[in-house]
Amino acid sequence: MQENVKKKLIILFNILMLIPIPNTILEPIQPKLFDGIRLVSTIIMTFYIAIVTLKEKKIDKFDIVLILNAVIILIASALNKTITINNTFSTISVFIVAMYLKKSLKYSDNVMAALYYLYSSIIILNFITFFIRINVNYVNMFFIGGKNSVSITVIPAILIIHIYSILKYDSLTKWNKLLIVVSIVSLIISKSTTAIIVAMILIIYYAFYYILHGKINIGVKGYTALYAFLFIMVVFVSQFIANTKVNAIVEDILGKNLTFTNRTQLWNETIDKFMDSPLIGLGKNNKVIYSFTNGKLDQSHNMILELLLTGGIVSLVAFICAVYYATKNLDSKDEISKLILFNIFSFFAIGLTESVTFNYQLWVILAISYSYGKFILGGENDKESVKQIKQQN
Repeated sequence: MQENVKKKLIILFNILMLIPIPNTILEPIQPKLFDGIRLVSTIIMTFYIAIVTLKEKKIDKFDIVLILNAVIILIASALNKTITINNTFSTISVFIVAMYLKKSLKYSDNVMAALYYLYSSIIILNFITFFIRINVNYVNMFFIGGKNSVSITVIPAILIIHIYSILKYDSLTKWNKLLIVVSIVSLIISKSTTAIIVAMILIIYYAFYYILHGKINIGVKGYTALYAFLFIMVVFVSQFIANTKVNAIVEDILGKNLTFTNRTQLWNETIDKFMDSPLIGLGKNNKVIYSFTNGKLDQSHNMILELLLTGGIVSLVAFICAVYYATKNLDSKDEISKLILFNIFSFFAIGLTESVTFNYQLWVILAISYSYGKFILGGENDKESVKQIKQQN
């Protein structure tokens, strides 16, 4: 009994630690309180990482490329005189979260349970706010935030819910199926074009999941090729087509043009300014897009282009290495591996029109991917995480 209470208290503590990670309206409503919680949790995570690293007496390649990415971005910010305490902390904290999750998932089931309860609660609360709108700074928002934030948070939520259910119960339970359905419905009723597209992709995925029982195996190379094709089509080919009659036809039919709400202009400006410092970029808070849009926007709305603008080619290479190490041990024939790869691809698809490189959600997904591939499929830790999760009440 006491052991069960202790476990629940540890899970509750981890939930409080992880509260700053998902996108929610708590941040704009109580920014100082939220920043305080984020600072405390980041300090605790840093101490944990240091203790575990000293105990293991090694730093793996995933950690190295994360540290390299942070260092390059901070150097670029310093050289371009854009470095501040806020952007230094925001840069470091993202990678601290990834390292913390990766290390803690290796040794304890409590963090996975905390992620499950946290994201499940957010999905439910967000669904309720579709019917009870919340006004923040004169803007109607959902619990997750604005409509563009919905898909960014829902994708890792679905991943966490599905994985936790499989590891704990060996199947997707009725309750967790319902949570996933609610998540997909949330994407649709958010009225975000990106979210609706992601919802359609998820519906197709789960249709194949149940109809074909996972017989379609798409590996890392397949998803990489598909993403590269989409990136070229969206960023480059769309700009060419946008100057033809095809653009007018599409706009008449769909009410949307092929400039992706004028994002192509942002991408052109990003590429032009990136060429000023291609090796290490211009750092965070570089004001390129802010100046170009007269203060209306501050991001390039493309994951890869934002990374190039911020940290240059070196940062992009480090990022590619991080993704490689996070996925290298996954097995395309394994059910959970398939789910992880699909969710990484889905998140990257969002990144075609949104700047999500420094969003916590991306690094939550990559940390889970690394942990599952390395510590469960890879044989490390003798699958203790799975055993512990199944023993929970």
